This record gives sequence, structure tokens and C-alpha cells, in this order.
Amino acid sequence: MTEVLPCLPENAVLISIPTTRRHIRERGFDHMKLFTKQLSRKQGVSYDTSLLCRRTATVQRGSSSKERQKQAKEAFLVRGKLDENKVYVLVDDVMTTGATLRYAAQTLRDAGAKDVWVIAIARQVLPSQ
Repeated sequence: MTEVLPCLPENAVLISIPTTRRHIRERGFDHMKLFTKQLSRKQGVSYDTSLLCRRTATVQRGSSSKERQKQAKEAFLVRGKLDENKVYVLVDDVMTTGATLRYAAQTLRDAGAKDVWVIAIARQVLPSQ
């Protein structure tokens, strides 16, 4: 990732999309939290994996595009105060419909973020329905 990702601004704060508790229990760890922490070290920027929290425990895998939009719209909550001078960079493992990143970014903007960027490790397209 660090080989293809451009340098991030010094005022960037990386935020991983929160993993559901169910998936953390299954794996024994939060894979995106670990990835984001390592990426922040490589990029020389800060990270805050507790700023964005899940409000719901819905799992998007197996859901239709319409269901994903509905689920993601209510999924996130910002804890803490945002600095309007920071660039908040959301990090997600897989982008399918973009609903998760869209609504996570909107939640950050609603909480006062002016600049929100996204990084997705992989892109998965839903089969035609």
C-alpha cells in the first residue's frame, strides 16, 4: 500500500472503518485497526481508531446494494471533537457499493470535518441482480 499511496499531508489523521464486534471475535483481532496503525507509521501521520465508532452491528456481506445503503446510513457515530484543520482519511478493506465509506465520511463531515479522504484496499463489485 505504501508503494502506491501518495504521501499524505502532515495534518492527516487516519481512521479505520470500525470492524463489527462479531468479526473481531471471529478473528481475535481488529484487522483494520492494525493495518491503519501500521500505515500511519509508514506515512508518518497520526491515526485515531477510536474517533469513529459503530452504532449498529449490521454485517454488509451478502446484502444487496439497497440494503447496504440503508444499513450504512445509520451505522456510524463520531466520538470526540474534530479539528477542522485536519484531513481525515478513512481506511477500509473492501469497497463494494461505497455505502460504508459514503456514510462514514458524511458522519465525519456532520461532526465538523472539512476534508475527508478515503483509502480502500480492494474493490469488489456486486454481481448483477
